Amino acid sequence: MRTLRWLIAGLLLVLASAPAGALEPRHVFILVNKNVPDSQAVADHYCAKRGVPRANIIPLDLPAGEDISRADYQAKLIAPLRAALKDRRDEAKVLLSVYGVPLRVGRSTPSAAEKEELARLLPELAKAREALTALDEQLQKAEAAAKAETILGGLGH
Repeated sequence: MRTLRWLIAGLLLVLASAPAGALEPRHVFILVNKNVPDSQAVADHYCAKRGVPRANIIPLDLPAGEDISRADYQAKLIAPLRAALKDRRDEAKVLLSVYGVPLRVGRSTPSAAEKEELARLLPELAKAREALTALDEQLQKAEAAAKAETILGGLGH
């Protein structure tokens, strides 16, 4: 039994000290906004300094600026990115967006079905709020009555 424990402990030690799969330059894919010239320059510099293959640069037709609408995000970033990585999904471990790629994605707008459901639920929500307000008022009255009874009971009434 003691030998088995040492064997398990040794095996765990060997597994823990085994080198983890290191991140290699071929695993890095760089997202570039082709509408911002400096974006490509930053990607080129990164490739030169880090040894990332230039084939791993993914140029995207994005709006300039820090914000992108949800629709543009889906159409101009997500769809082309998926297409570019379609045959290289297992290679891509890191997506690096560089200068020029928008930072913030706008809110999504509800679909027609979602708007319809919201319109149907709003009156129910209003009724529930009214009921909650009425219950809250009843609770406050009950608490005030209980407090008054306690005070009057302490006065000997």
